Amino acid sequence: MVRGSSFGVALASVRSRIASVLVLLACAFAPEFAFAQSVPPPSTYYSIDSQGVDVVSGAYFGASHTVSVGQPGMGGLAYTRTYDSSAQYWRDNVTGTINSAGSTYTVTLMDSSETFTLSGGVWTSSEGRGGTLTFDSTPNEYTYTTASGVVAIYDKDFASSQPTQANQGRVTQVTMPSGERWIFTYTELRTPALPTPPTFLAHRIQSITNNLGYQLSFKYENNDTDDSGINLIQVMAINNAIDYCDPTANGCALSGWPTLAFGVDGTAITVTDATSRTWRYAITSGRITGVRWPSSTSDDITLAYNGTTGRIYTLTSTAGTWTYTFDPSVGTASVAYPGAPAARVYTITNGRVTGYLNSTISETYTYDS
Repeated sequence: MVRGSSFGVALASVRSRIASVLVLLACAFAPEFAFAQSVPPPSTYYSIDSQGVDVVSGAYFGASHTVSVGQPGMGGLAYTRTYDSSAQYWRDNVTGTINSAGSTYTVTLMDSSETFTLSGGVWTSSEGRGGTLTFDSTPNEYTYTTASGVVAIYDKDFASSQPTQANQGRVTQVTMPSGERWIFTYTELRTPALPTPPTFLAHRIQSITNNLGYQLSFKYENNDTDDSGINLIQVMAINNAIDYCDPTANGCALSGWPTLAFGVDGTAITVTDATSRTWRYAITSGRITGVRWPSSTSDDITLAYNGTTGRIYTLTSTAGTWTYTFDPSVGTASVAYPGAPAARVYTITNGRVTGYLNSTISETYTYDS
């Protein structure tokens, strides 16, 4: 079943490392890889170093690739994906979800999250960012308004755990202060049919269109009500003033528009962009262990992880080896850099970096809330 908002949606600019490069990564898994997807919302804070490692969680964030149409940020559309080793799957810049756990609600708008606490029917921002959250039972929708005036509507009828966790609903409309709007269209995959409780339930993004005439069309392996039905294999970026693509279709047979193709090479995921460049990502136990650039015949980056915690331990490239050590008991993380006389030691408090020290520099950080 395909469902979508009848209203326009504008996609907010979100702050994060991966939003600085407009990208797409998606994957078509061979039998060596697990299809199952139930990706949790992103963290409310990241502290990612120059090598793509979050020094708080020890997660590695892989490289990203781009598919876009028009000028992103000026009415055009772009889709971004990056691999998060802690989630053992991809994150993107278009997913919008709400998840609740007790009185805590996590609102994700694209690749950024804000948490709220529910008390007496009122949601209060836990980070003091100035966002607001309300719920209207008549349309069964949440309204999230950011401090900058972006308004996002989340439909509770789209609540499900696949391909991303969204136990309170998914975004269907986002309106920017400028009036730019985006429409999100979803396909529901469910078995068995209502009224029987589902053994499989997923809501995959099928299309995103905006009121300036651009579209992102998503193609999946098939329409089966199992994990293969949420296996993304292509994204096409289209100017609807030239070509029409049905927003409810599982991809469109159009030519001349930029796409990204995804496949496998043995035990690695491959991503081929619109210029026929192919990246190769070796995956072991759900984590990237090797990265190979298009012009290379062997891995340019290799990674090793702590077998107990899953945190990254070493990252090696042509520049040398970075070694990461985490000590949650005292709230520190240290990074030994190639050629550096001493490791950089980060102080971590309540999941945030509050300072760092190396041989010559000492800094401390404070937060609004």
